[in-house]
Amino acid sequence: MTSDCPLFDPWLLDAMLAEFLASQDTDQPFDYYSNTFPSRTYPTGLDAEIFTRQALERAHREAVRPPEDTPDDLALIEAVYAEVYREDRLFTTDEVLALFARRPELMDINGTVRAKAIDPDIEGGLVIRVDASARIGSGHFMRCLALAQAWPRDRGPVVFVMAEAEGTVADRLAQEGFQLVSCPGPVASPEDGAALLATTRDVGAEWLVVDGYRFDTAYLARLTGHACRLLVVDDDGAAGLPPVDAVLNQNLHAEAALYPDLPAMSRLLAGPRYQLMRREFLVGPRPAASAADPARNLLVTLGGGDPYRTGETVLEALELLPTADLEVRLLAGVRPERLAELTDRARRLRQRVEILPQVADMPAQLAWADLAVTAGGSTLWELAYMGVPALVTVLADNQEPSSRLLAERGAIRRLGRAETLDAATVAAALGTLLTDAAARQAMVAAGRDLIDGRGAERVVRTMLLWSRRRTS
Repeated sequence: MTSDCPLFDPWLLDAMLAEFLASQDTDQPFDYYSNTFPSRTYPTGLDAEIFTRQALERAHREAVRPPEDTPDDLALIEAVYAEVYREDRLFTTDEVLALFARRPELMDINGTVRAKAIDPDIEGGLVIRVDASARIGSGHFMRCLALAQAWPRDRGPVVFVMAEAEGTVADRLAQEGFQLVSCPGPVASPEDGAALLATTRDVGAEWLVVDGYRFDTAYLARLTGHACRLLVVDDDGAAGLPPVDAVLNQNLHAEAALYPDLPAMSRLLAGPRYQLMRREFLVGPRPAASAADPARNLLVTLGGGDPYRTGETVLEALELLPTADLEVRLLAGVRPERLAELTDRARRLRQRVEILPQVADMPAQLAWADLAVTAGGSTLWELAYMGVPALVTVLADNQEPSSRLLAERGAIRRLGRAETLDAATVAAALGTLLTDAAARQAMVAAGRDLIDGRGAERVVRTMLLWSRRRTS
């Protein structure tokens, strides 16, 4: 990195260094690694080159670089630094772009300078294979939606390939401007894989993303070695992964030891810093945590299907609470017959209970809540980011590690497994936490320390860094 790139993004350099260092443990270590050669993949000013001493000595003997910068460039840099530079922190490219969006007149300062463009040959789309239904829930889809939202709109189309797209999925994709392609054949079958690869070729995809527990090793193996790169979203250390290009495990327990067979040249994006947060949660500053004492707004959200009828258990627990001064919103993504049962039961409670089958603005619901009862899926991270303390029940084995570690960090309190959860346990936990403002504030602080909302940005930045399409 040279001194004439004063707006360089430190996160980009981190990603490039990780790639370069990973190559040193292989039988073909890099001597030189760059985002400018043999063709430019980032705009001028985000240039970086990493090389060995031997490569530097050779470059010193052979290379000549004429000056390219102008007084107008310097004037623009000075204006940007005046706005975003602080002695105690680094700033990123995204902050600079946000500044230009607020003050577009700044770009006129060096508007006559002709800059080098990104190589158009590497541009392409993003294809995502994921499903959503009442049976499997919508968590995988929602986190893939966050990734799609972070993908640059001028890079190429975003296409979701789905065999199951129940509820409001199709409408949501249409609102976002993303394409939906129906996937034929049984899920994870050879027909499924063949149709998926055909879609990647049709859109000239740079990356294919696969997220779901039903996509086994054999299925993933059929997707490797093609023109686009392959990223697998995983939660529990998938055994026997084929040589995919990247694995994303955004959970608190994620570490390299979960993937002992991952090829050295594959990228592992592990931990909460890569949590995929949808754009609607990131608009504006994070809301201040509720200071209500006692808590009066209770949110109950149990995922797409609620297979163990935990919603009914929570309503039964409300009958056991001594207080009636409580407003409850139960988000119920269930079938109509169960929705009618829940609504009927809610009417008989002393508390004010509202059953909401469809919620368009999830951040508003979380901002309203003083406390939540939730399942142990991706909603945990949304609650942590928004500053809502949570009582958590575990619906599946893959939710155990994260919920256990979050509880150890003090960010949540566990209610146990959903299949054995009873109303008395829920009522006791609610009764304690509703009246303990200090405990709730401590949970909020612990949760917010774990997530900053920039996970999707980091994942996409890494993908674009490594985005050159292969020839098959």
